[in-house]
Amino acid sequence: MVFFEKSIKDVTKSLKKDGPNPLLTMINAILKYPKAIHEKLYDSMQTVAWVGFDMIPRMATYNWLRSLGLNARDAAQMAARIHGDYASVPAELRRKLNKFLYVPTFPIVMTKNTIQMLKSSGKVAKISYERAKGEKKEKIDPKTKAEASQLIGATIILGAAHLTMKALGFDTVFPLWHYKRDYRDREGKLKTQHFYLSFPITTLWKQIGRIYEVFGERGVENRIWRLVKRLKLNLSIPIQIAWEIAENSTRSWKNVYDPRAPAYEQAMDTLAFIAKRALPLLGLPLGERFTDPVQKEEMIKEFGWLINMVPSMFTFKTDTDRRRAKIKANRLKRKMQWLKKKKKLTPKELENYKREIKKLKEIK
Repeated sequence: MVFFEKSIKDVTKSLKKDGPNPLLTMINAILKYPKAIHEKLYDSMQTVAWVGFDMIPRMATYNWLRSLGLNARDAAQMAARIHGDYASVPAELRRKLNKFLYVPTFPIVMTKNTIQMLKSSGKVAKISYERAKGEKKEKIDPKTKAEASQLIGATIILGAAHLTMKALGFDTVFPLWHYKRDYRDREGKLKTQHFYLSFPITTLWKQIGRIYEVFGERGVENRIWRLVKRLKLNLSIPIQIAWEIAENSTRSWKNVYDPRAPAYEQAMDTLAFIAKRALPLLGLPLGERFTDPVQKEEMIKEFGWLINMVPSMFTFKTDTDRRRAKIKANRLKRKMQWLKKKKKLTPKELENYKREIKKLKEIK
């Protein structure tokens, strides 16, 4: 802050030579009331976020639940749980989890809500079945009915999302979460676009999908280690950054630094990487999701309005599965050549190589 104020004063001195002007007035205001301006901006942003994106939906849900016959207490508690009842997780536990995990409270409360929806839906189904058979005449209380209706609404939304992805020509990798489609980029190269749908209701389903994809993927040498790396996304950002530096591999499979570069260049690249990953933690904007303008243009042209589904979609492009299989096969081949040259090629290594190549050839 001292450096910031000193810089403003230096600029102010140079401007005073040319007399008063709007820029000088603005700088003086910022210099005189930096804390007040910051607080006002923060309060305004917090008000917009709370009122527009949290309070209004919560109140609408509360009123809907009241219309179903729930009393004020049950309606308030259920509305809180639907939109994330963070207070249901003890504060001390939240503090401990936040040290190691990435926003752990949200998946916990969403998973609790999903489980409650499934339990109530099962109860409604059981009572309805028994009543149809004439065995019981037990009534379904409004609270259970409301929780079951949530699952019906979520099923309709997720079904619509799935049908939309299929209508757009996407193949299903894991239903209601991961979809992919091949397309040609500006250079005419065949690429694969991956879409990950992310709804609060699918928080638990997403973790199951990650496990399924690892154990269902062909050509994977060490599945347990691969699973650990996939679940790395659930760790806190500082731990993720340390992990990626240790592996020298970013989330987009690029090097953090060039291992062949001089030590000072490696250090500068590492610092730049840390800054880029840490800036969002400080609340500083990094621009749009697509840092590559070419990719942004491709995505808007190819998928149009779908790109704007920011709250419920994560997307990136890769080489096609077949292309990636060829790259991996070439890497394995070079490894075999190196082992043979160093006279370290064992029968077991050769057997593993043949087995992996056979798996990779099956990928289309």
